[in-house]
Amino acid sequence: MISRPLVVIGTRPEAIKLAPVVLELRKNTASTTHVLCTGQHGDVVRNVLEFFGIENAIYLSEFKEPDLGSRYAEMLMRLDTYIKDYQPDSIIVQGDTLSTFCGAMAGYLNQIPVAHIEAGLRSYDTYSPFPEEMNRRLVGQLSKWHFAPADSAVKALLKEGITEQVYMVGNTAVDAIELAVSRLHTERWDLNLDAKHTKISKAAPYVLVTIHRRENWENNAIDNALIALKAFHEAKGYISVLCLHPNPDLSERIQKKISGCSHVILCDALPYPDFIWAMQRSKLILTDSGGIQEEAPSLQKPVCVMRESTERNEGLHAEMARLVGIDSSDILQGLIEVSELNTAFTTNPYGDGETASRICSRLFQD
Repeated sequence: MISRPLVVIGTRPEAIKLAPVVLELRKNTASTTHVLCTGQHGDVVRNVLEFFGIENAIYLSEFKEPDLGSRYAEMLMRLDTYIKDYQPDSIIVQGDTLSTFCGAMAGYLNQIPVAHIEAGLRSYDTYSPFPEEMNRRLVGQLSKWHFAPADSAVKALLKEGITEQVYMVGNTAVDAIELAVSRLHTERWDLNLDAKHTKISKAAPYVLVTIHRRENWENNAIDNALIALKAFHEAKGYISVLCLHPNPDLSERIQKKISGCSHVILCDALPYPDFIWAMQRSKLILTDSGGIQEEAPSLQKPVCVMRESTERNEGLHAEMARLVGIDSSDILQGLIEVSELNTAFTTNPYGDGETASRICSRLFQD
């Protein structure tokens, strides 16, 4: 049974998906759970954890390294130093980010067992998503526990020879969004978001847009999306609400491209509760995000996935999502078709809101 787990969090999606796990771990009075935020996404991680009521997290300084190699090296040294000081008996990582891989590698180097949440997702293209696909493959080799979000992920792990302590548990993104929606309706979190975001609250109907994948920075995907969104506005009258990413370089690029587009409302990266509110008000979503593909079904929102492939095929099979690629005509066709769908989804293929409980029960048993 674990008693000193260390939860490693780098990005906002990790903070969202790991928040239910941290809350569940801390219910166990025999466990001392430390949360280490690596500095990959800075204050946006702090905001998420505060929203979920997670206190006493350790926050490392935000990263300034310009290239991936330097970031990996610096991250690994930071984590190794902290692990040697804290001496955890287990390390919990989520997903496929730089922090995920370095957390798992630091655990391996210190001979500490690693639990990988959201294990087994695969696109089978080592450069798409880049570097996430290789991160998660390598983390699979470094981990003791493999908590898979879907049957397809279990099969992918088995195919790679990972056969021990593989568990299909669902996705904690569903746990998180159910917790978040319930919190938004409490007195403490009555944020009056309609008044805070008047441009968005007055826009109807609108498509919510996020673009952040590294492979979409240089392949004309952003330009093609803007072409499609303009044509979609002309055809259907939809406004576009484009949420910037915390990465300042990417945000600057998008702001330059969006100049003069009157049908686009540009907003800074929204805090997690604000983004849920924006998803709730939208008619549909255009994104290259993985996490949003999982969150949208809980809010009854169809998604156009602006990627050539996705490792989250459950939404496609349930017809809650459509893979539209990065060509402008394909994006436009997908937006039009998805806007005409009946979005009365009956079940969420990504989970039932009990995933964190399943994960922690298994960790405390072993």
